[in-house]
Amino acid sequence: MYSPTPSLLEVDSTNQNLNNRYRPFARNDDYGTCGWHGPKFTLCEWMRVFVRGSGLAIILSTVLMMLTMSICLLRDENRLARFWSRWLPWFEYILVHYVVGFSIRVVNENEGKQNKHVLPIIPQASVLVCNHVSYWDIPILYEVFQPSFVAAASVQDIPLFGRMASILGAIFVAHPNRTNEQGKNSTATFLISKLKLLNKKRNERNDDNDYITKPILIFPEGTTSNGSYLLPFRTGAFAAGVPVQPIHLEFPFTRFNPSWESIGVRTHLLRFLAQPSHRATVTILKPLVPKDDDIVEFANQARTAIARAGNLQLTDMGYRDKRNYHQALGKQGYS
Repeated sequence: MYSPTPSLLEVDSTNQNLNNRYRPFARNDDYGTCGWHGPKFTLCEWMRVFVRGSGLAIILSTVLMMLTMSICLLRDENRLARFWSRWLPWFEYILVHYVVGFSIRVVNENEGKQNKHVLPIIPQASVLVCNHVSYWDIPILYEVFQPSFVAAASVQDIPLFGRMASILGAIFVAHPNRTNEQGKNSTATFLISKLKLLNKKRNERNDDNDYITKPILIFPEGTTSNGSYLLPFRTGAFAAGVPVQPIHLEFPFTRFNPSWESIGVRTHLLRFLAQPSHRATVTILKPLVPKDDDIVEFANQARTAIARAGNLQLTDMGYRDKRNYHQALGKQGYS
């Protein structure tokens, strides 16, 4: 179904040159560029797609129905937050383990290697920074830590989902280049103030406001890679001067790499659901405390720690290079 056209076969050498040039974003599994190559789906794989796709639809429909009812019946934001902090982990657990087929392994370097953990794990810092590989990063890490997330301000405008993100304590930020009247980066200023407030509340937390003091998860790379590289870190998560907990996330794979970097959503989801099972390893590294006001050095410390934990290659490529790679692939017929 996803075999390349003859015109694409004629430019294999060009594709290889592109993949070599943009290695952090090139597919490195059995299905090649954009997931278009490799063997066709078998009947068994189509059955997996159907069964798991049906499960996804049921889970999403149930969550949307409960979200609509809870907004209508529980008008108080605190009651809504408590309700969903209790029920969402159950839906997420069913989705990740029984519908998608993930097996999650947690390694906590602060306590030594352990096979069993009581989830969610309470990290030692209020800010979690992790490498970004796929859209599956969020449900995987939500099961382990149940954190809040930094989201684009535009997410607030999405019906129901925007309200859900707000209920779960997401920090909404505007475009990173937007400035205020004084010429300062208003997004960075807002994020710094939020992180400082979260750190203060976390230090003073009690059982009555745990849902308010959830750790904040940030992907400082700003975009995804193929899981073998670590892109440069943006410094917003480190500018607040509060301790951070580096996290390394890895998806060991045999045939299909769950990373989402240069593959379309439909192709990725079909390939992903067709696999027999999936694995994820979450490594919790030792928290880092800023020693001075050098936020660039602080960010580099966290980046180095994550790279060492996952044996990742450091690269200077970032989101702009990723867009250039996508555009080059588009000119060759990949879309």
